[in-house]
Amino acid sequence: MPRKITESLIPGAPTPHYFVEGAHPWDYQTTREAAEKQAADLDAKDKAEEQR
Repeated sequence: MPRKITESLIPGAPTPHYFVEGAHPWDYQTTREAAEKQAADLDAKDKAEEQR
C-alpha cells in the first residue's frame, strides 16, 4: 500500500511542503517528485525489514 503524501501550504513559504506518512514530521519535501521518492525509499526499507 503506497504511503500517503500530504501537501501543506505553509504561510510565508515560497512553495508548498509535502509530508510523507511515516517520515519524521520535520522531514518534508518541497516537490511532489521528491516526496514520491522518499515514500518509495521508506516502503523499500520497510519491506527489507519485514524480510529479515
